[in-house]
Amino acid sequence: MRNFSSPGLPARSALGLLSSVSLLVLSNAALAEPAPLTPLDWLPSGQTQESITGISGDGSIAVGYARTSTNQIHSVSWNSATGAVTDLGLNGDSFAFAVSSDGSTIIGYQGANPANLAFAVRNGVVTILPTATVNQNVGAYGTNADGSVIVGEGNFGGEYHAMSWSGPNWSTVTDLGVLAGGGSASAYGVSGDGSVIVGSSQIAGGTGSYLTAFYWQGGTMHQLTPMNDPGYSSAAYKISGDGSTIVGFSDGPGSESAVKWTGAGYTTVTDLGKLGGTNAQAKGVSSDGSVIVGQATLTGNSTWHAFRYMEDGGMRDLNTLLTDLGVDLTGIELYDASAVSASGEYIGVNDINGGKAYVVYLALGSDPTPPVGGLTTKEDQQSAADGLAGAREGAAVQMQGFGGMLLGADDPLGSPDGVTAYGAVGSVSAGVTGKIGLGNGFSLLGGLSYVRENFRHVDMEHGLMAALALRYVADETGPAHPFVEGGGWIAPDASFTFTRPYANGAGTATGAGSADGTLGYLYAKAGLGYDVTPADEAVAALELGYSRFCTDAYDETLSAENPFPARVSSGTNTLGIAKVEGKWTHAFSPDVDATLRLAGAQGFAAASDVRTTVAGVGTLGAHDPENVNWIEYGARAGYRISDGVKIDLFANGISGRRSVHTETHVGLDLKLAL
Repeated sequence: MRNFSSPGLPARSALGLLSSVSLLVLSNAALAEPAPLTPLDWLPSGQTQESITGISGDGSIAVGYARTSTNQIHSVSWNSATGAVTDLGLNGDSFAFAVSSDGSTIIGYQGANPANLAFAVRNGVVTILPTATVNQNVGAYGTNADGSVIVGEGNFGGEYHAMSWSGPNWSTVTDLGVLAGGGSASAYGVSGDGSVIVGSSQIAGGTGSYLTAFYWQGGTMHQLTPMNDPGYSSAAYKISGDGSTIVGFSDGPGSESAVKWTGAGYTTVTDLGKLGGTNAQAKGVSSDGSVIVGQATLTGNSTWHAFRYMEDGGMRDLNTLLTDLGVDLTGIELYDASAVSASGEYIGVNDINGGKAYVVYLALGSDPTPPVGGLTTKEDQQSAADGLAGAREGAAVQMQGFGGMLLGADDPLGSPDGVTAYGAVGSVSAGVTGKIGLGNGFSLLGGLSYVRENFRHVDMEHGLMAALALRYVADETGPAHPFVEGGGWIAPDASFTFTRPYANGAGTATGAGSADGTLGYLYAKAGLGYDVTPADEAVAALELGYSRFCTDAYDETLSAENPFPARVSSGTNTLGIAKVEGKWTHAFSPDVDATLRLAGAQGFAAASDVRTTVAGVGTLGAHDPENVNWIEYGARAGYRISDGVKIDLFANGISGRRSVHTETHVGLDLKLAL
């Protein structure tokens, strides 16, 4: 078996790591900042070199092989929807060379003794393809749209012939033969319906033998017209899914051209152009033939670069194209585009410097002038999903401050019964709170407010908030006042706007979307109030609570600022909360008093089931947010205007790290004693 890095071509360097890298081109917007490309390791145990060789029609499945640190070569597949990397589990060295357009079937060959074997993997089941003769070396290099036809090569009597597998469980083996006068042939590609097969066949001519491109149809192998006079090599590597376009290369005097064959009998041969040098090869073609990818040399012919060809734009150096679109290629030189999806949007590219490979998502608007690019990776989008879950946790924590306002957090334990109207800035909030004595040490606390607040990456556009708690003070006559309290608050139908920053090149893009949701908190508290002096009251308390934040699903909008919009699922964030609180109230005179409050809080058992679905990347579940700590603080200064009427100036807030930032609210309230 001949050793190929991609069917029919010698290896030019170690290929590499597959990354879910997406590039979306819009129109009429500002260029993205340059972005580093981040690869994704294929094998958990690590590897020294890897290759991507095929992509499914929708770009969701990529296949190839990875060389391990112990120098074994494993066939590997990657699923963009889940991020799962799968070792296909074949014994010995194995090479996955293609995947069907529907993603159902992966094919390749496996090193074995006494002969190499071709394989197909479908639904996780490995099938060793049958051979025409005993101990026959075979290899599979291409498959049609649904995986029902597989093509490759086998050594028939010492010579390699193009061959195919079809029928139930690929049990029908067909020797496609060689061109007249040929000594060997290999099949590399097959149309979507399996009716047209392409490859190369060695034939005699001139002073020796050379390869010539062929197509096989209806039981007959036909030579494809070369770009130049007979006697120069050519090969056909792929055919479009609709069978209209064959791509490969055709040599000439001092040059090698990337070409396509089209028209009746594929008699029209077209030179796809150059990148400054004299050599080029086409290696992949979209289903309708509109997008062709491959590699070409630059001026001087010492360096190969990956290209993408389109009829209306000609051959473009992918390094230049990506750089122009704001992608940072520092340390990266893409020398080969080895595969393209049926849609033409997903392109497999390989880096000659780092031995890495990337899957690029590239879609053009109808009139991309000027083209604008954004670049993201699965890792970027996972980080963004995690950041969104963390931002929701931070918003739930910050809402503790509003709940405290409604439940008299800054009032002394011995405050009289009454009704309070308040307003605060630092946010927009206003409401009514109250305390009503029920007798026998029981009192009812509660309130109702309107809240509008901008948290970090979560804006509460508007919402009504209600709170209710029952407090019992065991001894209201002596200096010590043990108490217990239980209750909670809820914002039942609030409107939120969420922003989702993610790496876009070296800069940041931001997705945004709005959804209704419910935020609530339940708690139980126990503590002790103590009259230190007739003018001073100290309170210490422990609190345990449970926070829940539920929101509806929403869609972000595609824009230049958000080239990778997400569908964000409905989801719930939950958080356990433990607090230790202390406050001190001092009466300066019968008409003037003040309270200082400080609490330390610990979040625990943080959880989130939010998921984001991003085109070209897949569905990502957010990891549970980190448990967070924060400090709650408050200060109040009151002045009695008259009997039963009092005005307070207050400030309170929350400060923490990571998802919990610092927010302070300042306001006035007017208290009316009952």
